[in-house]
Amino acid sequence: MRCTADVMRSIVAFFKGRPFLAVISYILLFPLAEILFALQLRHYLKELSAGPHRTRDHETDLHDVLRFWQLLSTSEPERIQSLVEGWFLGEGDIRRGNVTDLIAWTLYDERVESLNSEQKQLVEDLLHEVEGRIGKRFPAGKSEGLTCMRHTLDGLDVVYKPLGFYLFLIGAQWFAALVLRSCSFELLECDGLSYFSRPPRLQRGGSTRTSDGAAAEPLVIM
Repeated sequence: MRCTADVMRSIVAFFKGRPFLAVISYILLFPLAEILFALQLRHYLKELSAGPHRTRDHETDLHDVLRFWQLLSTSEPERIQSLVEGWFLGEGDIRRGNVTDLIAWTLYDERVESLNSEQKQLVEDLLHEVEGRIGKRFPAGKSEGLTCMRHTLDGLDVVYKPLGFYLFLIGAQWFAALVLRSCSFELLECDGLSYFSRPPRLQRGGSTRTSDGAAAEPLVIM
């Protein structure tokens, strides 16, 4: 996966500073370029989906999530109900199994089936707490027509866009940078973050202070 990602980044980096070459290459090799791009993107997304995104620190994250659920339990029942419902896509009634999926994911970044007995008990306790606050029990079972949005566990659902779309964005970015440079902006970088900055304009007498005596600030565009 790392090799594939490096190849894609190298290609993007090469054409990013050569927008005209990118457009000409695309026009001359349009059919082949689109086919190769679609195949490469399909393979790239398959590799990404095979290795779910995990960035959790289980000790600190678990503490923060527990605190979130405890704070949520002090909210109005309607707000709790709305928040829980907002995590599901599809059709059907939200049942206990669906809410259990949500709580297990927020606590442990895992599916319910992967939890041990102690972890499952904590999930069950939080479920009872939520039900007690909203004043009703969720129906037993699980609505298969509902999908809990667990972006670190589920595969990537991507809307495909042709290569020409991305070449247009590269060209637009290049043109915007050209305009900014013509307006005295300079491209700078700090800790990997790139941004455009223009020094404060000189006031009368060559001062960089405003009329009220305050120091003028540079204009920054990120």
